[in-house]
Amino acid sequence: MEIIKQFELSKEYLESLQQAIEAEDLSFIQETLDGVNVADIAALLDELSMEEAIYVLRVVDPQLAADIIIELEATTQHRVLKELEVQEMANLIELMDSDDGADILNLFLEREREDIISHFQDKLKSDQVLELLRYDQDTAGGIMAKEYIRANKNWNVVQTINEIRRQAENVSKIYSIFVVNNRQQLMGIVSLKRIVLASEDTKIEDIYEEEVISVPTHMDQEDVAEVMRKYDLESVPVINAKKKLVGRITVDDILDVIREEAEEDMQAMTGISDTVDEYDSVIKLTKARLPWLLIGICGGLLGA
Repeated sequence: MEIIKQFELSKEYLESLQQAIEAEDLSFIQETLDGVNVADIAALLDELSMEEAIYVLRVVDPQLAADIIIELEATTQHRVLKELEVQEMANLIELMDSDDGADILNLFLEREREDIISHFQDKLKSDQVLELLRYDQDTAGGIMAKEYIRANKNWNVVQTINEIRRQAENVSKIYSIFVVNNRQQLMGIVSLKRIVLASEDTKIEDIYEEEVISVPTHMDQEDVAEVMRKYDLESVPVINAKKKLVGRITVDDILDVIREEAEEDMQAMTGISDTVDEYDSVIKLTKARLPWLLIGICGGLLGA
């Protein structure tokens, strides 16, 4: 389990960090930020000049730098990335989950996106991101990730475990194992518990559950959020028109959707009118989403 260091941004630490940056004291920067939550580091970068922020991103572990960039506000993300060389951007985006990478690339013009993707060294990641960019950003296809665990219904338990180990290298959180047929169509779902408890020669088709809730690629992201709230899902598979499994959406993705919608509600509240009725309407919408937001946060923490 990853240990997250408690972090408090103080004036003293900020000054020490800036001095370390000026002195190019890599050990101080790397050691004091090791184990700190990426959201805290992202907030810290907002207190630095652009030059200082870029320096920090370049000297920390590349995976940490990629995670930090994901946490930055969209405008800050764009400014930071524009300061990097194209190859640096490509390297960092390749370290992100496909859906986060696609979100970052959507900040750029089409010709800029094509240039960045052309510098990818991982063809699989390139193909995944390109596929996601074809979907509207506010649909299930637009917010899904290509990283997920699947098993063929004809495999036995040993084959499945070996494949899980292989696929898990690219999946940060494993909520469920999706079961597919030879045409990669979604057939059902199987829990890790059932796989572990079954004998080695047991076929997946004998232990998987056919009842599985999925969403189509074209479903609006708000409707996806409602489906996951209604059925209390930590993740949901995404299928195309041919019922082929093409991605998954996790509770973390939906929290981002809820946050975006809440921000839009607040903007509408301040920008449309000051009437009491409209104010009450927005407050009710926000309160209605609050229980699901809290459930999602708890679910995300339990899955970590």
